[in-house]
Amino acid sequence: MKKINYVSFKDVNTLDWLKILNEPVLRRHLVEHDIFNETTINNWAKELGHHEVLCHLLDSRREYKALKKFTDRIKQSQLLNRYLVSYYVSVNQWHKLQSENGDCD
Repeated sequence: MKKINYVSFKDVNTLDWLKILNEPVLRRHLVEHDIFNETTINNWAKELGHHEVLCHLLDSRREYKALKKFTDRIKQSQLLNRYLVSYYVSVNQWHKLQSENGDCD
């Protein structure tokens, strides 16, 4: 692969996205949770009234610069006896940036 093309989430078929998010290889890097489905993947945080979403990634992962631009703060944490880097993502900020880029419903 010589080139990576980034596309908007709105241009990705939800079922294709679900296949990726539910891949066992990817899920082993996540804290254990139920598999995603069409209901949980589509604007779940905003619809449930959340103001902030925490993305807990194993501390063995590199820093995510793309995710960092949506965060209010980043801190080290521990959950289920694992060390994590916790990204605090503002739901309103996420939707604002996506709207400005034409990427939000």
